[in-house]
Amino acid sequence: MKKIILVASVLVASTAAIQAQNDLQYAHFMVNTLTYNPAVAGSNNNLDIILLGRKQWVGIGQSPLSQTLNAHTYLEKLKGGVGLTLINDKLGYESSLNLKASYAYHIKINKNATLAAGASVGFLYKSVQKDKFVFDDPTDPTAQAVTNTAFKPDFNVGLEFRNKDLVVGLSTTHIDQGVSTATVYKVPRHYFLYGKYYIAVSKDLDIVPSVLFKSAGFVTQFEGNVNVLYQKKYWVGITYRNKEAAAGLVGMQINNKFKIGYAYDFNIGITKANHSSGSHELFVNIMLPGFNKKKHSMKTPRFFN
Repeated sequence: MKKIILVASVLVASTAAIQAQNDLQYAHFMVNTLTYNPAVAGSNNNLDIILLGRKQWVGIGQSPLSQTLNAHTYLEKLKGGVGLTLINDKLGYESSLNLKASYAYHIKINKNATLAAGASVGFLYKSVQKDKFVFDDPTDPTAQAVTNTAFKPDFNVGLEFRNKDLVVGLSTTHIDQGVSTATVYKVPRHYFLYGKYYIAVSKDLDIVPSVLFKSAGFVTQFEGNVNVLYQKKYWVGITYRNKEAAAGLVGMQINNKFKIGYAYDFNIGITKANHSSGSHELFVNIMLPGFNKKKHSMKTPRFFN
């Protein structure tokens, strides 16, 4: 088969090509769980809004740039939560837009524990600047198969268990798309397993360790994080992504409605050779009053929900 050469991606490490076939990665994966698990919808009684931006591999032309919006709340009339996720991503001459609406049904196990089952439906739209491609042989069938745009429905499901100190979630994204038929336009099915635990060390000090396992079938990755909170207002932390990157995190609770966090990724392993100056990630969390007259017993806002 003739080679297809994407001019803008020549300087990007081979891992960039793999990422194009995968869901986005985040240093703040512990605050961004609605992105990959619809069961998170309604885990907070407030209207919880997170805006997150990520610029990966700074210094490399056409490196990944993404923006994510997550919003969700609990609605008593629906006995569950509703959410909305919008992801905009650009890599080289490829752009994608993912929009999905989520619903999660909440089952109260006891006073301190809730199990939520969620599903989301939406679409994934991808576009490629075909005129930027250079082919060895324009008559090659592979070259003829490249299109400018593609649109497909998107379906995701998940479960999440919560009690006072522990959160455990399991989810699957793009459930209708197998690995064998995946293309640059069709992201393959992904699996996520994560957990977070809240440890109160003292009146002023809390520690929140988090783990995430994710797999697309042909590749599996582990991420771990520890955040240390001081007076429930300031935090510092570190995230490690297996064989790829380590990230330092800082943030603060500005007031009852706003908190902000920043992360910087240091390349390690195979990505260290791509000669970038690392990756930057910033999120803003906005907490607004919810829509319920009565407050659900398990909807107390917490850090890194």
